[in-house]
Amino acid sequence: MKKVNLEEISNKFGIFQGFSIHSNPDLIEKNFKKAMKEACRQVLELAADRAEVDSIETSNDSSGFIHEVNKKSITDTINQVE
Repeated sequence: MKKVNLEEISNKFGIFQGFSIHSNPDLIEKNFKKAMKEACRQVLELAADRAEVDSIETSNDSSGFIHEVNKKSITDTINQVE
């Protein structure tokens, strides 16, 4: 199962465990937003990959079906963030 690894992303952008804003403010300012953007991008890609469509049969629609994205299939992605 694919997962989004926040520690790996932090390391990629030079944000190491044990550092704080006070110990290295330049590092945080320059790379924290980049790391957050990368994490969000990976989560959204994973959610898109996991998205499921529910088809509901109806007599009112000309095609006979209404298609809806199963929101739970996307929100369950949060469990794949480490």
